Amino acid sequence: PVLTGSSLGFRNFLAGGSDIASASRKMKPSDYEGADCDPAGVDEATGQGLAACQGRLPTGVRVATDMLAVVVPPGSPAEGGLTQDQVVQLFSGASWAEVVPGAPDQPATLYVPDAASGTRDFFEEATGIEFEGVLGYVDDLGIIDGVASDPVGIGFLGLAYVDPQRVVAVPIDGVDPNDAAAVDSYAYARPLFKYFDASDDSVTAYQVADFICSLLTPEGQAIVQASGYVPLPEADLQAERNALRVNCDDRIGTQRMVDLQGNMALAALCRDVSLVPVIGSSTVFPIMREVARVYPSPLVNVEARSVGSSIGIADTIAGAVPVGMASRAIRGRDYESFDCDPELIVDMDGEPTATGECQGVLPKGVRVGVDQLAVIASPNNPFLASGDSVTLDQLASLFIDQVPYADALGASGGRAPEVAKLCVPDSLSGTRAYFEEEIGEFEAAGFANDNALIDCIKSDDLSVGFVGIAYAKANPNEVAILNVEGVDPLSADPAYPLTRPLYLYYDSSPDARSKIVDELMCFILSEAGQAIVGTSGYSPLEPEEAQAQGEQFLC
Repeated sequence: PVLTGSSLGFRNFLAGGSDIASASRKMKPSDYEGADCDPAGVDEATGQGLAACQGRLPTGVRVATDMLAVVVPPGSPAEGGLTQDQVVQLFSGASWAEVVPGAPDQPATLYVPDAASGTRDFFEEATGIEFEGVLGYVDDLGIIDGVASDPVGIGFLGLAYVDPQRVVAVPIDGVDPNDAAAVDSYAYARPLFKYFDASDDSVTAYQVADFICSLLTPEGQAIVQASGYVPLPEADLQAERNALRVNCDDRIGTQRMVDLQGNMALAALCRDVSLVPVIGSSTVFPIMREVARVYPSPLVNVEARSVGSSIGIADTIAGAVPVGMASRAIRGRDYESFDCDPELIVDMDGEPTATGECQGVLPKGVRVGVDQLAVIASPNNPFLASGDSVTLDQLASLFIDQVPYADALGASGGRAPEVAKLCVPDSLSGTRAYFEEEIGEFEAAGFANDNALIDCIKSDDLSVGFVGIAYAKANPNEVAILNVEGVDPLSADPAYPLTRPLYLYYDSSPDARSKIVDELMCFILSEAGQAIVGTSGYSPLEPEEAQAQGEQFLC
């Protein structure tokens, strides 16, 4: 499992980066909005998907209940318990003396989860509090450490993470969160979910459903209890097992075999294998997919997932993955999304660089290749054909102003009075972020999957879009590739206006350095690794730059 927090978990899942999303809250319409999907596609009351988003139909299954705990250090004036009103006051900035008689006249120090956390979402909804300017923690152990060492500290987190030797989970309105029998009367009891794609009929989907159904058995619920959560009552358990799209009791003859190849086949027999998940940019994905296939160490299993640069960078900051793929440099807003100071991202030698840690992580980008971002159109487009040249101003007219072809290109006849159909990456894409930095921001729903974007191009004669050059090269008869400002992207000419670096991000903080990550980076920057960059459809780094990039890893 990859630990990200519920909101980021939903983003990974909807982008195709995971087969199951674990969540401590229901899916919301805002989760669909964040993936460029219609928010009406989520039932706000149940959290179930009503319509597909990015090709996925999310279905949530309740598997357990958590007694979310409010925690204080031993000896705290709140150790004996708090009312819900007192909880609201303390987390709203009141001093301890104002809330608990005889307590110190000091404000409570708040230790809360980060903004991407479902735990934080639930607590804010349950209390009516909105935390602003409060640094949140990605890691629940950080909350425990903070509260345990702070006499006026207070925090909240899932009960399973409470260490009773270091902090106290306080009763709320007289109800002890450690009493599972009081689940119906505890103020902050909340459901825990597993979400899966109900529209998938692949072998993997069978395995996903089998796994979820296994959690809804007596043995699975025993694991829930041993993990520190409250099992479902029998009636609720049967309702979840037989819910629409799940139907555990009707599952017969499901497929359980997995076809393992290459290093995966060797890894299946060895418990010493290190899994290196690499998540992020769909542009960089073809490179890392091939690296995963040929990586020379059978004791290191590289697994690449395409979800978009923003999620890849976020997963790296969250400590969820050791390596994040990106087709853009890190930005201040990447830090802001984790309640970190965006001014820690500064321009150094023309490249945005993190100069301080966020959530204990110091993300650093390594250039691994170069992309000539391709502007593409339908091969049947009457106004744009392969080899035709467009200017940056004309692209702005098509994408930002969204004016008819007649106005944007001076076209005439036929469908010239019509506007282009925009087939573009979604808002979490580094490709889109880079294009908007060069051209300007525009309004259009996008695709998390580049192959779906190519399908969009093929679906309408007036379509136009943009994609990493590798995807354009892979579909030579299905898209028209345009020159920009007279330069052909297929020429790999550095004068091409939409030339951009491709990155792998890792945690460069001193205590996080990993020999496994270092060796992976050295392989990608080696002659063999750069050959993979070239065969994947991109331009390798110049040998001098590859060597310079590798110096930090002692390649």
